Amino acid sequence: MDYITHPFLKLPLDDDAVAHDAQLRALLKSAGVWQASELVLEEFCLPPGPELTVRADLVVTGASLTGFEIKAGKDRVTRLPAQVEAYGAVCGFANVATVPAHVNDIIAAVPEWWGVWVASGLWGELAMRCVRAARPNLARDPVRMARMLWRDEAIAKLTALGLQKGTASKSREGLAKKLAQALSIDEIDVLVQTCLRQRRRRQPAVVAKPRVVEAPKYELRPRSYLVPPVWQPPVMRQRQLGSPREASPILRF
Repeated sequence: MDYITHPFLKLPLDDDAVAHDAQLRALLKSAGVWQASELVLEEFCLPPGPELTVRADLVVTGASLTGFEIKAGKDRVTRLPAQVEAYGAVCGFANVATVPAHVNDIIAAVPEWWGVWVASGLWGELAMRCVRAARPNLARDPVRMARMLWRDEAIAKLTALGLQKGTASKSREGLAKKLAQALSIDEIDVLVQTCLRQRRRRQPAVVAKPRVVEAPKYELRPRSYLVPPVWQPPVMRQRQLGSPREASPILRF
């Protein structure tokens, strides 16, 4: 295993500016790594394999589906092996965006075809630099790629190929296997990217009704709420002073 020794790794870095995922994500988006016309999907759920479900930080359409995993300064790299397996099943190219402190640990965990991008710079001069370019992935799984399609998308493609017989009763896994037998891996890649670009956000099955709060009518409020109380003079009371017959009026407010 060859560790990366690159001049960019020796440049000064403002650690506080790339300590968190959101900071490194914003820097990667501003680096011009992909074309502005491409579709960028964040927190994209990859098809599950033997490991738990993995969400890709960024998935970008292009010549081939490309994934980006972000490991900021305070992130841990312990989950990288499971993430590498999930990315490798469906992505034609994969990259990791990180900081110099994580580079050697990441190189030990990712295959040689993964690209590596490293943040460097101080304050307003931050930049994302490529220290190892990504190479094509030669081990994609056509069935896992076809599982990225929605059921209606898979049936529509099989119908267009004249293979619609029995599709209505097949599960999503069965449709994916049938597509994997009918199409090459690159054709499935193009199909998946086309469907991703054409998808619209689906409405939820149950739409929550807005809560209506009616203000009480003034006619239903008590009269004392609207009419101020009438002023009344103070009450005159007697207080015993000395003998029972001697009384002096006092004012009590």
